[in-house]
Amino acid sequence: MSELLNTGPKKTILHVVISFETGGLERFVIDLIRFSADHFNHRVVCLERIGELVTSGGLENITCLEIRPGLQFKCIVDLRSIIKAYQIDLIHTHNEKALFYGAISGLLSGIPVVHTKHGKNQITFKARIRNNLLARLCKKTIAVSRDAALQCIENEKIPAAKVMVIHNGVDIDAFSNRKDAALCRNSLGIEAGVPIIGIVARLAEVKDHATLFQACNILNEKKIDFRLVVIGDGPLKGKLITLSDSLGLQNKIIFTGARRDIPEFLNAMDIFVLSSISEGISLTLLEAMSCYLPIVATNVGGNPEVVIDGETGFLVPPQNAEALADKLMLLIREPDVRKRMGHAGRDRTVKFFSMQKAVSDYEKCYWQVIGK
Repeated sequence: MSELLNTGPKKTILHVVISFETGGLERFVIDLIRFSADHFNHRVVCLERIGELVTSGGLENITCLEIRPGLQFKCIVDLRSIIKAYQIDLIHTHNEKALFYGAISGLLSGIPVVHTKHGKNQITFKARIRNNLLARLCKKTIAVSRDAALQCIENEKIPAAKVMVIHNGVDIDAFSNRKDAALCRNSLGIEAGVPIIGIVARLAEVKDHATLFQACNILNEKKIDFRLVVIGDGPLKGKLITLSDSLGLQNKIIFTGARRDIPEFLNAMDIFVLSSISEGISLTLLEAMSCYLPIVATNVGGNPEVVIDGETGFLVPPQNAEALADKLMLLIREPDVRKRMGHAGRDRTVKFFSMQKAVSDYEKCYWQVIGK
């Protein structure tokens, strides 16, 4: 740790989240807590529900308030009680609902608040005003990408001095073992030599699987052999299965549902794709790059801060099936390019996007706010 590390008793951070359902934000918070446990005590409040990640993440010290829709003043009362009972030194909120309740509770309790904006959101005028006011109650607003930071400053009018960028990070060592790659390929029924394209993302509009499926249809029409492995679940699962069938891609697209063994699946892939129309700093991109995978991603949000076009993969316009298919086809046909880009991506992740670096930056922020 840096010179900011305090040698006295460990301070206690209260993380306020909506839930620990499967998602990049939630996984990052779990890793942040796990990797900084030597230097800080942590408690967590889930506003709505706990979620399935808690079991696999091994989290303790969690309180679930199970709040209902609408404004819940009792939530503020409950948070103040938790702050007092556990002698909280700093509140760390994650996304907007958590910010609302956490910032007000911090104000009333005299406890400093930092907030992480985990992506660039499409927000209304009313939300801009609300976020601006709430940000004034925070010591720092942390954006996970420069793109998200610009939204804070330019759209929400948060003072630039209060905004800082800390990129997400991943546990690189957890995504480094290729020993189960063949076993995973066999479990999917994919014969050796067939290129595997993979996507790990919630089956929701923002991830735009539909455009990816159209790109796969182009590849199929060109008689290019491949399999697309779709990992994740979500509200569009039925529609996407229907779309896959209507395009005649039943034998090309494999839906696995949500998985906990993501590293094994990533290590079985040859190419990673992300077709989103909006992103922060995608953990799945970083995890894929940790596994030496070349990337084809849309040029949106924080993706250009992760993927160097032409070096670690390719960036394509969003909602453009032809461009997506073109880059996927290039990587399918050029294994040497895949290997070169995969190694460059791994090196970039180690240098700039490790969990250790992210945690170090957060710990410095905590100490700056709390004081020595």
